[in-house]
Amino acid sequence: MIYFKNIKKDVKIIDDNYNIVSEYVYDAYGKCYITKNINDIANINPIRYRSYYYDKETELYYLNNRYYDPDTMRFISMDDISYLDYQVLGGLNLFTYCNNNPIMNIDPEGTFFISITALIVGAVVGATLAFGTVAYMDYKDDGYVFNGSIKWYDYLGATILGGAIGALAGGVIGGIAGMSFSVSIPTFGLVNAGGALSIGITGSVTLTLSGTQVLVGTGMLGFTIMVAKRIGKYGGYEIKHNYPNDHQPPHVHVYGDDIHRGSHGIRVGLDGTPLKGEPELPIGARKAVKKLIKEIIDALGPWIGWK
Repeated sequence: MIYFKNIKKDVKIIDDNYNIVSEYVYDAYGKCYITKNINDIANINPIRYRSYYYDKETELYYLNNRYYDPDTMRFISMDDISYLDYQVLGGLNLFTYCNNNPIMNIDPEGTFFISITALIVGAVVGATLAFGTVAYMDYKDDGYVFNGSIKWYDYLGATILGGAIGALAGGVIGGIAGMSFSVSIPTFGLVNAGGALSIGITGSVTLTLSGTQVLVGTGMLGFTIMVAKRIGKYGGYEIKHNYPNDHQPPHVHVYGDDIHRGSHGIRVGLDGTPLKGEPELPIGARKAVKKLIKEIIDALGPWIGWK
């Protein structure tokens, strides 16, 4: 037998031939009605509404921490007083289920509800911020985006990761998104570079974010930290690499007070020489690269198949 669940984790059961042998319908608050019952499986099965455990004797659902009564639409015991919320309608009633809105909220543990809307919004915002972060890093690397230095699957992976982080943050803290903030983000378009048109940054727009979205952005900051790493510092020079776009060809970024190359410094290959089109390294920077060559190889090795 196989449990088949919808997006809210309501259950029906199918057999090995994918035939439905147990099916239920529920009202908004989880009152259960059996609509299909082959070999009495629907009565025997205890996993039902929202994948809660259903006790036939008491007609209550068990949510790991408390029992819930779908007839009264209330938990039968009080929640911890730490969940009191004076800013939410119904937030002073510690017996309510899903803040009296089980259509738009879910409660997996019987302790706090999660907003489905916030889950979706958080996932969209997180995915957008992740995609934008990688695109911005791509541009900072060589002044262009979508030119092959970052593969399509790197963009896809970052977007999926950002969506997951955003959904988690948005769902858990969606109820406290009362604040708002404004930020400027770059916009992309066609630019003239040496007589040829390419995609680049053309300006910026102001985006207003809610408290939930800002916390999603905090998750994305962690993502950015994960993909941007300082390898080391020596003699006043700093060497960094930015996964995933520092392996086409393999290179690092060298920064110093006498290196005036904007935000990406001088790009240097693993042989210690600047990439094509980059200026010569100052003497001190060459010493820094030589001194830190082992750390450079250790940092880039996993991404180019050396480890």
